[in-house]
Amino acid sequence: MIDEAGDETWTSILEQSYENGEMEYFAMVNDKKDSKIEVKKRELARRAARDGKTEFFAILSSELTEEELGAYALEAYEGENMEIFYMAATGLNSQQADLIAEQAYEADRTEYIFAVIPRMSEEQRSALRERAKKDGRDELGYLF
Repeated sequence: MIDEAGDETWTSILEQSYENGEMEYFAMVNDKKDSKIEVKKRELARRAARDGKTEFFAILSSELTEEELGAYALEAYEGENMEIFYMAATGLNSQQADLIAEQAYEADRTEYIFAVIPRMSEEQRSALRERAKKDGRDELGYLF
């Protein structure tokens, strides 16, 4: 009977379970595939990233494009939300990864540099490695 519920019901359950932090109901509905439900899941993924609801973002991040993930990684970096950042960092392009690496280098936030290295080009990694050597920051050598 419950499987026969309409799209409006499923999207309502998604919304309510997100708002109430009810992961069990949320997870039950998350498996449903329909265009209205997919749109709602993408909307909730965006909200979860902004709200810092890491459990919901972890479930919903697969609904986002690489471009969206990259944008949320940048926002999470600026907002110092490391959990969301790590989940979204896979969407960073090499330019975004280089930007974060440069900012993290300046701010001595090594944990972020570590996360973006796989997304950087070899040239970008090499330039940062050389900069670290020049600046006497030998402790960063192991990252590259």
